[in-house]
Amino acid sequence: MKQKGREAIMYVAHPTRMRQESEALCDFVWKKGYAPVNPFMCGEYRHFEGGIISREASLEFCLNIQKGCGITGVFGISEGVLGEIQDRLKWDPQKNFRFFYGFDSQWDSEYEKLKEKYGDILSQFRKHQLVVLVGPRAAGKTHLINGITGGTWADLYNIRRVRNTTTRKPRDDEDKKSYNFISQSEFLEGIDNDEFLEHDEYAGNFYGCSWPEIRRVLRNSDGIFAITPAGARALYEYRFELNPFFVVLKPASDEVLLKNLRKRGDNEQTIAHCLATAKDFVLLPEIPHQVLEMTGTDKDFEAFQYLLNYKSDTHYGFNFREILRNAEKREYC
Repeated sequence: MKQKGREAIMYVAHPTRMRQESEALCDFVWKKGYAPVNPFMCGEYRHFEGGIISREASLEFCLNIQKGCGITGVFGISEGVLGEIQDRLKWDPQKNFRFFYGFDSQWDSEYEKLKEKYGDILSQFRKHQLVVLVGPRAAGKTHLINGITGGTWADLYNIRRVRNTTTRKPRDDEDKKSYNFISQSEFLEGIDNDEFLEHDEYAGNFYGCSWPEIRRVLRNSDGIFAITPAGARALYEYRFELNPFFVVLKPASDEVLLKNLRKRGDNEQTIAHCLATAKDFVLLPEIPHQVLEMTGTDKDFEAFQYLLNYKSDTHYGFNFREILRNAEKREYC
């Protein structure tokens, strides 16, 4: 749904070096459904930094403007932007931010440089982990998610399912655990409001991964869900504010996949399509990930638990080397 009132106002945070792009950024924000407030357009720049107002007073002015905005959009990294992020984190427990990485070519280098001085400020957005499963239809994604989020396992790992959104009708009550069901008009409005990390149409129905749903789950626990390779690539771009752990599920053989597809009751045309496209469910090497070979047996869930049991003590992810060493011993991966 479209934001209303104060929640519809986005503070546009970006470095001084990007001030020539202020108008373009405001147009972008407006198209996303928000009313933009850009501090570089609230007065003559020559009067602010380096002028009669001074940088210190300019920063105080910006922080006061931000407090009147329902959300802060971050479009680049600088010392001033990190100060704005730190300020909002002090008084906004809901962490109402949106991060847009495609506008600042110096984002990575500037953040690494400033991290040495101010610490990893964006780590405050990564307190909970998002386990991301990538695999073809009938590879076993739902089986693993149901197992790890059901009963005592959910409390043991403090992990909750991130439900995808669809316009199709629910098959049964069990289906409602995996999806949020909405109308086509609601889905299209969500697309207009940029509420989906990714979305697709299949067999006349829409499917999407909802940002509000991801943030709802990660607010109080780890999350787990399944996504396409394209969605995983998009999600990786948000690694500064999220803490994703990618697991590619690879069927041990076509026979394993064929058995699972027939168990689901898929017709021969769907089965042929799934077998032909299964090889496309891979991730590029630059996206850190683990590959879990799926055998269609109880060993699959045991191997998956093995991955989750070896989380490291930091928010950056798992102890990959230890996982592989033990997995090789048990011949699960």
